[in-house]
Amino acid sequence: MDMYTLTNLGSLVGPIIAVGGVVYTWLTSRATQNSTEIKELTTRLVTAEAQLQALDTALKQVPDKDTVHELDIKVTQLTGTIGVVNEAVQAVQRTAQRIEQFLLDQAKR
Repeated sequence: MDMYTLTNLGSLVGPIIAVGGVVYTWLTSRATQNSTEIKELTTRLVTAEAQLQALDTALKQVPDKDTVHELDIKVTQLTGTIGVVNEAVQAVQRTAQRIEQFLLDQAKR
């Protein structure tokens, strides 16, 4: 090979190497940026999984619809029972007031 051919080949290889360096730099900088983003997303994913697990645990402790319905029925029954007891207590109170009034009237005579 003569010197002219080597010079032309050198002038052609230099820009190719320069462009290759730019492309390599661009690709590695994108890889670094992607790596940072992946780390951030991984952190967010771990946090979301922990929150989801806590929510799942909390939901397991919430009563189901059948249990809530049974509680509603029992509260309704208890309300009815309290009403009956209230009526009985009022009757006893009225009786006690009549006895008290009778004894007061007897004491006045």
